[in-house]
Amino acid sequence: MLSMLDTIWGKLVIPMRFLTLPWNAPFYSKLGFCAVDETELTTGFQQIRLKEMAAGLPIVDRVITQCVLPPPDHPVTPK
Repeated sequence: MLSMLDTIWGKLVIPMRFLTLPWNAPFYSKLGFCAVDETELTTGFQQIRLKEMAAGLPIVDRVITQCVLPPPDHPVTPK
């Protein structure tokens, strides 16, 4: 039986993070995450952003990032 990690190799991981936290961008950048342009957001992510805004989160300070996980034989090497 495959472990959960075996089933996600090569798939996109998309955390949403705050731009205003000074350690946040360097940490995710080292791991290979890049910001997703607003024009590329799916309807689902657009709805999440609207819900965050309705909940009072400052969405102008939020960014959605993405990274494709490498297979197990190609571990992430910090930059």
